[in-house]
Amino acid sequence: MEGRRGVRWWVGVRRRAEGKGKLEEKDSQMVGGDVGKRGVSGRGGFWRREVKGGGGGGGGGGGGSGGGGGGAPGDLRGRYGMSEEVYETIVERLYSREDVVPLSEETGISYDTLHAILAQKNSLYHRQNIHTHSKDYLVDEYISMYLSGTSLVEIGSEFNIYPCGLVRLILKRLKCSKDDVRAYLQDPSLMKERNPPLAFTHPGSPGIEKLDMVRLWEEVVHCILQDDTTSPLVDKIRRSAGMEYELILTETLQNLNLSFQDEYDLREGQYYKTPDVKFGVPISFLGHDISWIDSKACFGDIETNDSNLKQFRAYTSRYGPGLVIYWFGFVSSLNDGRTPSVLYLDHFPQDVELL
Repeated sequence: MEGRRGVRWWVGVRRRAEGKGKLEEKDSQMVGGDVGKRGVSGRGGFWRREVKGGGGGGGGGGGGSGGGGGGAPGDLRGRYGMSEEVYETIVERLYSREDVVPLSEETGISYDTLHAILAQKNSLYHRQNIHTHSKDYLVDEYISMYLSGTSLVEIGSEFNIYPCGLVRLILKRLKCSKDDVRAYLQDPSLMKERNPPLAFTHPGSPGIEKLDMVRLWEEVVHCILQDDTTSPLVDKIRRSAGMEYELILTETLQNLNLSFQDEYDLREGQYYKTPDVKFGVPISFLGHDISWIDSKACFGDIETNDSNLKQFRAYTSRYGPGLVIYWFGFVSSLNDGRTPSVLYLDHFPQDVELL
């Protein structure tokens, strides 16, 4: 939420860099100085060490930092992705969209990556805190403020609740079913047609006050437009981004003349678990075999990846080792062997080999 500077953010054990959250010099030089603010081909690209003789990342900043040092052939630990220290510092310093541009200019991290990290930070904040606002007496207070003339966006700002999250709490308290809540947020104009209108019984009073459904419709529309985290409009944007990057992936594979089935082909073939891509002939990158790819249009932090591990393990048990592409970057510790059959990158590497 914009302007919520008082919210503290904790990601594991904090190891803050010198200078009150400034990035350390060794971290700011991590990319070898050649990856631009927009990352690789305008997407992703962020604080990555290029592997000598490998991938290159589909365009990108030429040169990179050479070999990345140490490790056995095919060992990508620490060579791709953002270090935990850098990630924790970035998360700590990102509070609103106003922080993105200056932080990108300071660090060279792409705008897309910073927006993705901010969105996931805000989403986690909402999930962790919305229950503290759901008690009946609190929601009654929010409704009373609304009936007294305060807008829903103003109420949300005062109590650190995302606007659409507040709408859901209020509609639920007003006895709307889950289906109705979902329908009203997808199409607020349906509220104008509700008959009888929603009504609220004031605490400690037998009086019942009917809501002005036209005003409520206007307020909900405003909430949808102002909410950049829990709005159904944001959900649609995320789904569209996911589809866009799946298309980028399949076009890349077609241009490389690789044989594969996409998710829709697999479903038609009645596969039970369907990654975004399954290769007809597995490929290899730096000694890592890849039988499938899953595309994620987000940043791969530990929590996000852990929430997907069941899905990835189902793919490996059925199809063998695979590749997960976090297009907006990931923390380098994902390649530390916790999922040895899964390789994590932020792009599709160009110099792959057929097995």
